[in-house]
Amino acid sequence: MNLKEELSLMWKFYTRAGLSPFTNLTFSVLVLYFLAIGFSTTLTGFIYAASTLFIVLFEIPTGVVADVFGRKLSVCIGILLNALSIFILFLTANPLIVLISFVIASIGYTFISGADDAWFVDYFLHNGDKKSLSRVISRRKSIFSFMSFIVHFFASLILILFKYDYGLITVVRAMFIIESSVMLLCFIIAFFTEEPYFKKKSFKNYFKDTIDEARITVKKSLKEITSNKRLFFIFIACMILFFGSTSTSLGWNVQLNNNGVDESFLGVLLGIAYLLSFITLSFNERITKKIGVKKAITYSVALLAVTIMVFSFNLGLWLIPVYLLFAGMLWDFWENNISIRMNELIPRKIRATVLSLKSFANFLPTMLGEVLLFGLVTDLFNISTSILVGSLFFFTSIFFFNKI
Repeated sequence: MNLKEELSLMWKFYTRAGLSPFTNLTFSVLVLYFLAIGFSTTLTGFIYAASTLFIVLFEIPTGVVADVFGRKLSVCIGILLNALSIFILFLTANPLIVLISFVIASIGYTFISGADDAWFVDYFLHNGDKKSLSRVISRRKSIFSFMSFIVHFFASLILILFKYDYGLITVVRAMFIIESSVMLLCFIIAFFTEEPYFKKKSFKNYFKDTIDEARITVKKSLKEITSNKRLFFIFIACMILFFGSTSTSLGWNVQLNNNGVDESFLGVLLGIAYLLSFITLSFNERITKKIGVKKAITYSVALLAVTIMVFSFNLGLWLIPVYLLFAGMLWDFWENNISIRMNELIPRKIRATVLSLKSFANFLPTMLGEVLLFGLVTDLFNISTSILVGSLFFFTSIFFFNKI
């Protein structure tokens, strides 16, 4: 299949991949926006934790919807729910309504998660050349990554042009309108994308068979996790690390802002981080061939621990290169290699279930960290202390990563 044929077949999916970063236009300043409208960090952390909880609760049920009624229907529902949640943020700053908005967004995410990728792959395999599958998957990811880089610069440009005249709160609310409008455009594209090969299943029979099969597979997967020491240590290490990472993942923009980086330039830094991540991952194979995947993981986590500890210090604009180091180069490098290592250790027949259990296992410490580490510690002390405490969990996780 040549490029012209590929674009003619997949252009609707590629267009959505290019548009979807615009639905994260406010990502770099969203926590700052919540603080600006009077939310405490504890309340903000609780809202994010509730969002995480509902992803856990709805991930499996919405997966059943996609498998029984179709991936197209699932994705369209998810997009509409996300558009609604963003529009609600535009309408009100009431904490309870904002919480409900985040819950709606989380449920919408679960309708899209997995279903969109499955729809993309199934659509191509039904209409295209199987040998070209890896190429179209890579192209879709490249489009998303490149547009993410562009979008965060665009977000900064909007803030630079309008923040000083209208204020952060007004500009962010205007950006919510852009996000929800792009969501509706994505819905229109998805709605007019075909799914002719899909046959609806009997919900009753499918659900019963799925539950029975899932029970057996989960039992086998838990046995594999507890009996395979290396896999078990990965689970423990990741849970510790994810708890410690919450103060940085939610508070990086607050720390930079407190040290003199204007909100208008946070999107630029995020865009550069995406670019550095893309460059770093292009060297991933060379690095792991030279030192091995295990050492690549251990060394990158050790460097993450050190850089995040340094990031907790109030060093003014010197924090910018520190942020770019851990956000742009180290985090995705670590995450990519832990994925490689896990796939090396997990038997093929239960791989998907074990990876799902890992995601599930990471949700609990993430929820706790969002409320306790980012929220409560920041309110009691400050964001610098929260990040410093978080870095200690990174150092602790190294002990377990060294055993994988």
